Amino acid sequence: MISTRNLLFGLLLAAVAPIPAHALNFVVNDATSNADADTPDDALCQTMAGTCSLRAAIEEANEQTGPHTITFAPAITAITLTADLPDIRAQVTIDGTNAGAVGGRVDINGAAVNGVGGFDCFDLLSTGTVMPPINNPDGGQGSTLSNLVIRNCADDGIDASGHGYSFLDNRIGTNPAGTAAAPNDGDGINIDGTIPPPMIPDIQGLLDSPPTNFGEIAAYATALQGALTVIANPNFITGNHISGNLQTAITLNNPMTVNSFVAGNIIGLSADSLSAIPNGTGGGAPDAVVLSNGAYGNFIGPGNVISGNSNDGISISGAVLLPNFIAGNVIGPGGLPGLELGNGDNGIDITATIEDDGTAPDNPTGYTTFIGPANIISDNQSDNGGGALDQYGSDTSGGVLVSGEGVRIFGNAIGLFAFPAGAPIGPADQLLDVGNSGNGIVLTTGGNQVGGSEVFEANFILHNERHGILVRGSNTVGNIIRGNFIGVAPPTGLDVFSLGNNGNGVVVYSASGTIIGGPGDLDDNVVAGNGINGVALRNGSTNNGWANLIQRNQIYANGVTTPGVGIGIDLEHDIDVADVQPDPAGDDPNTNYANYGQNQPTVCTGAGVPLPACVAPGFNSGSGATTTAWSIATRPNTSLRIEYFALRPDGMTFLFDELVTTDAAGLPVSGTVSTCVAGLCTASGMPATAEDTRGQSIVMTATDLFPTDVPPVDGLVLDDPANNTSEFSAPAGIPQEVAFSSASFTANEADGTTTVVLQRLGTPTAAVSVDVVVAAAPGTASGAGVDYALVSANPVSWADGDGADKTFTLSINNDTLD
Repeated sequence: MISTRNLLFGLLLAAVAPIPAHALNFVVNDATSNADADTPDDALCQTMAGTCSLRAAIEEANEQTGPHTITFAPAITAITLTADLPDIRAQVTIDGTNAGAVGGRVDINGAAVNGVGGFDCFDLLSTGTVMPPINNPDGGQGSTLSNLVIRNCADDGIDASGHGYSFLDNRIGTNPAGTAAAPNDGDGINIDGTIPPPMIPDIQGLLDSPPTNFGEIAAYATALQGALTVIANPNFITGNHISGNLQTAITLNNPMTVNSFVAGNIIGLSADSLSAIPNGTGGGAPDAVVLSNGAYGNFIGPGNVISGNSNDGISISGAVLLPNFIAGNVIGPGGLPGLELGNGDNGIDITATIEDDGTAPDNPTGYTTFIGPANIISDNQSDNGGGALDQYGSDTSGGVLVSGEGVRIFGNAIGLFAFPAGAPIGPADQLLDVGNSGNGIVLTTGGNQVGGSEVFEANFILHNERHGILVRGSNTVGNIIRGNFIGVAPPTGLDVFSLGNNGNGVVVYSASGTIIGGPGDLDDNVVAGNGINGVALRNGSTNNGWANLIQRNQIYANGVTTPGVGIGIDLEHDIDVADVQPDPAGDDPNTNYANYGQNQPTVCTGAGVPLPACVAPGFNSGSGATTTAWSIATRPNTSLRIEYFALRPDGMTFLFDELVTTDAAGLPVSGTVSTCVAGLCTASGMPATAEDTRGQSIVMTATDLFPTDVPPVDGLVLDDPANNTSEFSAPAGIPQEVAFSSASFTANEADGTTTVVLQRLGTPTAAVSVDVVVAAAPGTASGAGVDYALVSANPVSWADGDGADKTFTLSINNDTLD
């Protein structure tokens, strides 16, 4: 699998400004740490022994106007440092390519001085000197370190201040073969930016048109890089193997670190991606890739494999001026399925906030992080301390944990080894269970979006050990969950129900103003095959846990773990089971429950059931309309949105909706589709796309729109329960029909027999049998038993799910009668 994720990052490098010809070229032919011993500033790298060590080459480079190159003689395959290397204060390219070295890289080993005093193996400073004849005012900025093994350093492997660095194809924190840790005591790579933004470029066009699949990510990153170059030259961290470091693998630190691109790296695994060599085993529980203290405008991806680390795979914190991006990465799985190499905590942890303190500049975009598309975020090990599935209040375990704001999560596979076949987002592979040990996604703050209204924005959130998505917190307001597959992957069907999340598909715990679904054609979430409920709302009260809109979603076939436990939508009146219907009017509104315990409609299932004057739902094959009789007892004098769905074992179809008003008793009096008399309504409507509902069941929801259809996103008004959606009604089945395939059949008496075809109309749910009765009928034949007789067995039967045509046979009497 890893090979399908790696991407050539030449597109990223292509936009770098041309580097001028190097002033000096040094060839290291001495493996010692001896200093430059000849005349300073003579452009000669020469120790007392008349050779050129790496230390001497850096010293001499610092004394000359750059840029310079440092390479290694074929005999120099490894250098064991016995003293600190000098700070790099001139632009230099150090290229460790050596075919004779293990892995083709020169080995820089700090073990001999590790512990003597904390030092970084490579320190690159943003300041030099402007005194003639030396002219390096920007210090080591713009330098490149490539094809080196950097290990056993007393602090960071590479520590750089400033901008414009390229760290390419290095092995940092392991032995030269990449099979075991040789840890640096600090970070693998640390970059601290130094340029406060002179201006914030307008990247809104890029934000409005993000990449839609894996193949578009590199070009998008290049476009972003070009836009941000007005702030600082880009940093490139590409093609490296960074594992085994005691602190982070990569830290991009401070609010001046911008325009960094991290792509095609292996972080936390062996070089073959088949075993863990974790970063972050030192003190303080450091994460693997860290964007801290407001680092902004950085791009993580594509092609990184970030797995096997001790703590979070990626974490982003601080108030940011522009969003950071995470796209096209593998976060948790290893190189083959079944290896259990997930990160020790969450896959991604976002606490970033929008910089808007009123002191210019502020973040003009409203976003802090774009997560997607084409990340695979699975097998991460945070599990809420092993707590029960109904322990929500402090749960922070997830493939993705968001405790910040302005986060957009789209186009990811969360809990899978690869994207489902046919998904337009990323390369498909085996659809295997490598679910996160906790939830798929956890949102503990508001103002975030999971999914979207376009095909490419769908997240596939399957087979996580807790819940698909958990939204929690009494101050968590205004999250959007839209257009996702939660518990089931397309094509929907029973064959993939084994990939559901172990708990609920979506849990909203104490949170308010959550939007699940929406009115658009692609807004609906498909929530199916999960262990308990499709959507569970919990811990509602007067102050929180309401105004949670659930609109036009496909929610079906949940409760797969324990029969009878789990329903489509559960508002906690009766936990994990359907409420007794019909609900009494006095129950609405009830501030003891989530969504104020909004009552659901009652659908008539037959003559007088469950209400007097009820009739069963039906389908008009001529017009294509579905007719439903229903009622509701709810808030007096309010406005409701009533939604109608056709339910079958392997799917659900939104049919239509309408606006309904209630009277002083809380009973419906009028609707935009329904006609209501004495609280009993009849609706006859057709979906935008024709749907034969015979053999399916009708279910309905009610959403209280009082006093407005706009959810409160900037704070709650206690008497405003707008957008409280109910549970589903109990289902009411529409009978199936069996009919002749033709209005008439013609037979030749000489044939002796004829075959008559029967068709099963509608959705083939449950087993069906019909008896064939041969009786006299108008026509040219003389009558049953004279000209024809039934000779095939009765009854004609269909199994559950069998929609094929069936036949029966009549014998024909070849006589002189008609």
